[in-house]
Amino acid sequence: MADAAFGQAPQRQAITHRYIVFCFLILLVGIAGGSSRPDAVQLLLLRPASVILLGYALWFWRKDNLATLRFPLILLLILAGWITIQLMPLPPASWARLPGRDIAVQTATLAGLETSWYPISMAPARSWNTLISLILPIAALIMAGSMSSFERRMLMLPLLIIGLVSMVLSLIQRLGPPDSLFYFYAITNAGAAVGLFANRNHQAMLLAALVPVMAVFVLRSIPQALPRLIALLIGLLILFEGVIVTSSRGGAILYAFSVMMTFCLTSDEIALSYSQVSGRQIRRSTIVLASFGIAIVAALPILILRADVMVRLAAMVTSEFRLDALPIYYRMITDSFPVGIGYGAFERVFQVSEPFIRLDSAYLNHAHNDLAEWIIDGGAVAVVILLCFLLWWLLAGLAAVKHASGGGDATALAGWAMAAVLLIGSLIDYPIRTPIGMVVMAMACAWISASKRS
Repeated sequence: MADAAFGQAPQRQAITHRYIVFCFLILLVGIAGGSSRPDAVQLLLLRPASVILLGYALWFWRKDNLATLRFPLILLLILAGWITIQLMPLPPASWARLPGRDIAVQTATLAGLETSWYPISMAPARSWNTLISLILPIAALIMAGSMSSFERRMLMLPLLIIGLVSMVLSLIQRLGPPDSLFYFYAITNAGAAVGLFANRNHQAMLLAALVPVMAVFVLRSIPQALPRLIALLIGLLILFEGVIVTSSRGGAILYAFSVMMTFCLTSDEIALSYSQVSGRQIRRSTIVLASFGIAIVAALPILILRADVMVRLAAMVTSEFRLDALPIYYRMITDSFPVGIGYGAFERVFQVSEPFIRLDSAYLNHAHNDLAEWIIDGGAVAVVILLCFLLWWLLAGLAAVKHASGGGDATALAGWAMAAVLLIGSLIDYPIRTPIGMVVMAMACAWISASKRS
């Protein structure tokens, strides 16, 4: 999908304070937003900063942003409203008739508390945490959507830098001891390559989601054809190493999917770049790329972990609790539908629903299937919000492809593809529940929404 300005250096424009503040936001979530746990000490820094950043975003809000951000922003506000309703205390008779509350009602009766008022949420403190956590993506969405087209495109750069820093950190972690100071969270995959996260799957999924961002940034920012292709291939090799070193099975699968999707979406530009390179340049660049590829593949982390990834992939079908737990999730959905159990209450309620045979020292703090947990938490309202978002995302994807193929800004295309990776990753884990994941998804939605304005 070649555009009119393809092959030319992007025109420089002014960088405003909005861009600088958003770069600070990306730095902040990179430092303190890698865990989904509500008790992470880093939230003492992140939560107050989120409130300040939301105030900043609203102060510099512009009316012309409302049209482009209306749909995703409305969905976020509906979600916040539903969580608020889940936190409202109900009369004893009304609360006792809610589906899925039989054990809770029996416990309250035995304790002599049957006349107390209780909310829909079965873990109100966790629901409050979820409600407060929405401040960060709302602020990120408004701030990113308020920028110029040039600033939105340039947001790819700090995001790629954070990904690179996280990857380098993961290499240091893997080569060091499990109790290294380079692990930032008390509860983490000790000994694994988690980068800026607490979970290696989230690290791998972020790198997989950055593949389309890297490709669009390279293809639209480097004017010469040969450097474009070399930079694209080197970027893919670097991200490949970053994913493999995590030993994340889901991340490896997502990376392969992300590469295939990226090549499909940018095939015209890649073909045009290739046609502009002479045979002599191709031969020389092949030698350079082959040398770089050999160095990447021969790196120590690959030698250590490549077999581990393959073994874990081979064992996934026969020994994967994510698949075994699906009937439990289905029962939790039907038992509490249509009101749900309350956002953030999954860990507490699953301990009641978990079969005796699965009881051991390990526990699930999330469903590792965010689609299922989303419906378990929110019930019918969550289903409506999810379907509306998916419909908007699909239609926005068609518009983004048409916009980019017609010579427009491909930022929306990168955002759509990045959101696709995170959404598919949410079927096997919960990458969007970390503050970093929330901001990345908010950036994707802002890129998609703002493409209509440009």
